[in-house]
Amino acid sequence: MRCAGYRVLATHALLLLLSGGLATADETTTTTLHSTTTVLTITTTVSSGTSVFPTTEITMVAGSASQPTGAAVATGTIAYTGNALQAAVLNSTNYYRAQHQANPLTWDDALANYAQDYAGKCIWQHSNGPYGENLAEGYTSPILAIDGWAGEEQKYNYHKAKFSESTGHYTQLVWRNTTAVGCGAVQCNTGGSNGVNGWYLVCEYSPRGNVVGEFKQEVGKPGESSTDRLGFGGAASMSSGIRLLGALAAAYVMLAIC
Repeated sequence: MRCAGYRVLATHALLLLLSGGLATADETTTTTLHSTTTVLTITTTVSSGTSVFPTTEITMVAGSASQPTGAAVATGTIAYTGNALQAAVLNSTNYYRAQHQANPLTWDDALANYAQDYAGKCIWQHSNGPYGENLAEGYTSPILAIDGWAGEEQKYNYHKAKFSESTGHYTQLVWRNTTAVGCGAVQCNTGGSNGVNGWYLVCEYSPRGNVVGEFKQEVGKPGESSTDRLGFGGAASMSSGIRLLGALAAAYVMLAIC
């Protein structure tokens, strides 16, 4: 009778742990960005050596997501000047970074001064400076511009985890190793192939992101921590695997006694 009881307990334990463990290991989280009619003209980048540098331009339809709590969407000059620009950039940027388990960025005046000086040139191309850099043209609010960069996530392949021309702004935005940002903006009307019309937003990031070979650990899926990139699907899955192995060992001992 005692052996029969052991067999029943072992069977139930295995069923419970198998169902719970496998459910944890297979859990995934996705984020859907709602499309908007706002069109964003942005520059893209390609890899060279160990870092990524800009070369080309594309036009894409921007995505949008829920605004961070307490972030006011200003318009026109108010949105792009002084403390309003800093608050909008930090609120929106850190909203998206939090979704990808990246630490919040702090504002850096040196980066902001660099960005402001370059934006004043009203040239539609990257500065090729020492920082990571995102550009946007024609948006009435920096929050909408950052929404556009974040919207590139829809095209990012987490399985391949490498640089793509169509997702470079998104990956810089949520790059985990980046700690600081500074932005500048100017109303431009230069026209031409390399000119800018409307508000020109330039954001600089340090340390720079989009480093070749580091995308897997630096760009996380929504809801996934950096430790989730370990073998067997990450820490959560490894924990489930340990519980499963423990259950198998216990069941084996129970059955061996009989």
